[in-house]
Amino acid sequence: MSSLISRPTGPARARGTDSRPGPRLPLAVVAFLGGLLAALGPLLVCLGVGVVGWFLADAGSHGQPSDGLRVGATAWLMGHGSGVSVEGVRLTVVPLGVTLLAAWSTWRAGLRVGQLVSGHGPDADGIEDGERDWTVPVAVALLLIGYAVAGIVTASLASTRASALGTGGVVTWAALLCLLVGGPAVAIGSGRAAIWVAGAPVSLVESVRTARRVIRTWLLVALVAFLVSFALDLGTAANVMSQLHSGAGDVAIVVLVSLVLLPNAVAFSGAYLAGPGFTAGAGTLVSPSVVVLGPLPMFPMLAALPDAGEPPAWTAALVVLPVVVAAVATARAQQVAPTLRWEEGALRGCVGGALAAVAFAVLAGLAGGAVGPGRMRDVSPLAGDVLVQCLTTFGLGGLLGGLAMTAWQRRAARARPPVAGARPRGRSRTACPSLRRVTARLVVLVSGSGTNLQALLDACADPAYGAAVVAVGADRDDIEGLARAERVGVPTFVTRVGDFGSREEWDAALAEQVAAYEPDLVVLAGFMKLVGGAFLAAFGGRTVNTHPALSPSFPGMHGPRDALDYGVKVTGCTLFVVDEGVDTGVILAQSTVPVEDDDDVESLHERIKVAERGMLVDTVGRMAREGFRVEGRRGILGR
Repeated sequence: MSSLISRPTGPARARGTDSRPGPRLPLAVVAFLGGLLAALGPLLVCLGVGVVGWFLADAGSHGQPSDGLRVGATAWLMGHGSGVSVEGVRLTVVPLGVTLLAAWSTWRAGLRVGQLVSGHGPDADGIEDGERDWTVPVAVALLLIGYAVAGIVTASLASTRASALGTGGVVTWAALLCLLVGGPAVAIGSGRAAIWVAGAPVSLVESVRTARRVIRTWLLVALVAFLVSFALDLGTAANVMSQLHSGAGDVAIVVLVSLVLLPNAVAFSGAYLAGPGFTAGAGTLVSPSVVVLGPLPMFPMLAALPDAGEPPAWTAALVVLPVVVAAVATARAQQVAPTLRWEEGALRGCVGGALAAVAFAVLAGLAGGAVGPGRMRDVSPLAGDVLVQCLTTFGLGGLLGGLAMTAWQRRAARARPPVAGARPRGRSRTACPSLRRVTARLVVLVSGSGTNLQALLDACADPAYGAAVVAVGADRDDIEGLARAERVGVPTFVTRVGDFGSREEWDAALAEQVAAYEPDLVVLAGFMKLVGGAFLAAFGGRTVNTHPALSPSFPGMHGPRDALDYGVKVTGCTLFVVDEGVDTGVILAQSTVPVEDDDDVESLHERIKVAERGMLVDTVGRMAREGFRVEGRRGILGR
């Protein structure tokens, strides 16, 4: 296969070959050891810090190093939700710094496990063709078993009569870490994630990406707010340390504990900024509208708390902060994956904001717990109220950000200059170029046998047709469609979804490959992938596709089957301008096919294909020779 452009990533390889690494170790061994190592890495860090802290406390004059080891193991277990009972007092707060360290270790182990087991199971083409693949579920289950074994053994060794540690919480948190963090990592490392995302609805994928950007932005704002508040009252924190008569070793321990609890503080800060606030002990409330405090422990981080009483008037303005943050984050996310559809921009913003709200409410719920006896048993963000408030504010902000960015992108698209040789738009409302070249340049994308491509190649052999196929691209290797192009000397290229880390990267790479051939029109001729925002930003309005039904009836991959199941007497095929939906674009041409009483799916589909080829060749030729335009939902051929 010849190609004018090299692959965006990875070394070149021949079509039809499997470039995945072969199995090096049995999957069970790799995944189980991965779980053990994921747990032991942070555990060893905690053990080391525990010993250092024991020495710093009193230069090692009391107790044994084993006491420091036990403290480190307890911190690791508490970071996994075990809690600890000390002389009858139950401490349930989870030091999220330890949890984040464990999550990072699980992520790295999951990626490595995924890389090592990627050779197991079917390859990307087999998965796309429907072969069952249990590689990732089995690997994640074994990863969890290894992690849980490490947790149970650690809890058993660290428990004493004075401090009881539970194993149930450790197993539960191990399961959550392995499923929510390790699972995606294994899928990404093994290359399965890219294949799965490729089959997911574009709206869902982009909504998740929007949620990720919203939650990251919100946590960054909460962190900055906490640090600013703490810096403004740094003198109070220093005064607390002086009253404790702390030595250098004690100061180091306090700083270390503060760093471990910093993610908890960020969650509390975010709950405050969101509106509902949090409790700092039983009978207290810290929120932008009211601050009720009681006696507090001598801990420097608490200097960041606002003063008790009526807050300053400016705190009322914090009500708009979540809306603004969500709007800005959503707009930034949509810059990366543009959309020109109002409903798509609104959907991404609303769903992304809602998902971010749920994620932050869960984090807020995990950040609190009992930190001591008596009134200190209730120190936590108001997670339920945070969920309700953030669903409203993040959702509204996401909606506004999505619509604002859609409006900006639609305006930019209208202002984009036409391609070389395109007919000036004048007062026309079209966003689609008119093709006025003597010979219009076509790039055709295929996924299979290429019968429609062959019809176009045959038509282009006639100079009077007005178009020429300048390149043929595909999403898989070793298909007849590529061979058809090669036999007549047309350049070809392959851009496989499985070769990229995300669907977004694949879409951008495909757009780059197509752009290199400077097409006037892109024809999807049996191309079995949905193009995304980056591709449509480059070729929106001049990409066409066929559908084996009379749109808007029976969208999706099974038009002939659905037509038979519904009992229609007439079906057919449609040529439309591709947009971000599934077979929802502006209709350029349709051809009818009667449904016979003895038709099955195969016979009906074959007759539709015949009509489709004729319609495609005729319409693409007219578009090349005469131009086309779009007015509202109407596609009009000719000047």
